[in-house]
Amino acid sequence: MESVNMLAGETLKKLDTTTTKINDPSHILNYNITKESFEVSTTGKVSIVKKKQEEGKGKKDKRKLKEKVHIDVFPDQALSNYYFPKSGDLVLGRITNKFAFSYEVDIGAYSTATLDALEFDGATKKNKPNLEVNSLIYCRILSTDRFSRPTLSCISPIHKKSWTSGESYFGPIKGGFLLECSKKLISYLQSKKCYLLATLGQLFEFEIIVGFNGRVWVNSKKSVQNLVYLINCIKKGDEYIGEDSKVDQLVKSVKSSLTIS
Repeated sequence: MESVNMLAGETLKKLDTTTTKINDPSHILNYNITKESFEVSTTGKVSIVKKKQEEGKGKKDKRKLKEKVHIDVFPDQALSNYYFPKSGDLVLGRITNKFAFSYEVDIGAYSTATLDALEFDGATKKNKPNLEVNSLIYCRILSTDRFSRPTLSCISPIHKKSWTSGESYFGPIKGGFLLECSKKLISYLQSKKCYLLATLGQLFEFEIIVGFNGRVWVNSKKSVQNLVYLINCIKKGDEYIGEDSKVDQLVKSVKSSLTIS
């Protein structure tokens, strides 16, 4: 077994990756596989195991042995909390800087992202949003690669409401509360069978946006108490994933301390 430490963007060459098996238990590393190389997009340790396997018959009816490469990827622990953007991901970001024709946005990744000022439904050079620094924004990853910052867009491929209508799918978000959640909890909240959100929805109306980048925005317009109740339940939800009976107990315990309206 050969073990190699790789930095972001480094490439392992001279590998016959047509017979390569990738094992990435963390599910947070992005890698690019070409015919002859393996490239990681973040710092990590790569373990390479080469084995011989039989593949078809060669000359004189002898089975031909071909080398098969197994690659195990182990991320650097220091980077495990970073979000690694992928094209198409829906994310919650905060504007950190504004320029004449673009914005710099923090999405919790290894680098800030760029949002063009015209990347809004119906935006033109004369009629575009004027967002302030620290504004919260809901957007999607338009593109990403190791040579430049991720680019964002607030243009929906499906919903075509103009940003001026106030009903566009993406765009700035006002009010509510922003939470930082674990990857495990994000996956649970995004699932169609999320018992926690289904149970809370039976008690009162609320709004929620779950970003792929580990951020969750919640709001309840009817009552501040409802919002606090919602925040407390989601914060503790990490401990109750897959435990429906415990979710009922959680909701009941938090509910007892607040008046639902």
